[in-house]
Amino acid sequence: TFQKFCLKKLNITMASLLNKAKDAIEEKKSAEEGTDDELEQEDWSEDAPPKKGEKTEEEKKKEKEETKNRKKDAEKIQAGGDFQVQLHIIEGRDLTGKDSGGTSDPVVTVTIFGEKKSTKIISRTKNPRWDQVLYFELNGLEPDEL
Repeated sequence: TFQKFCLKKLNITMASLLNKAKDAIEEKKSAEEGTDDELEQEDWSEDAPPKKGEKTEEEKKKEKEETKNRKKDAEKIQAGGDFQVQLHIIEGRDLTGKDSGGTSDPVVTVTIFGEKKSTKIISRTKNPRWDQVLYFELNGLEPDEL
């Protein structure tokens, strides 16, 4: 059941990454309506604190930089190519004990595009701590495969 939970969480995480990439692509298309200079707004009263609900200049700059980075990432994803997926498997909590002593020997197994990797097996525990990174090299992917 823990493996199903991890795989479900992984699927949710991968789906959210793909959704973010799609959003960035849409953002890029809609941004063609105006240039970055037109999107930047001058604050004539720089010394005045921002009004409630308004963003500071620093927050605006950070948001603009993040948007640029998302656009670059979206372009890379749209082009396909080589990618590396890194999964950091940290721990499991309150697992169901399957052994006669009420513990388990848990392991996490992940499969991405047919490549299967597993963590080390932690013996006799219900709260394993792996703190292990699994690397998947995804080479030559087409945009529709993402």
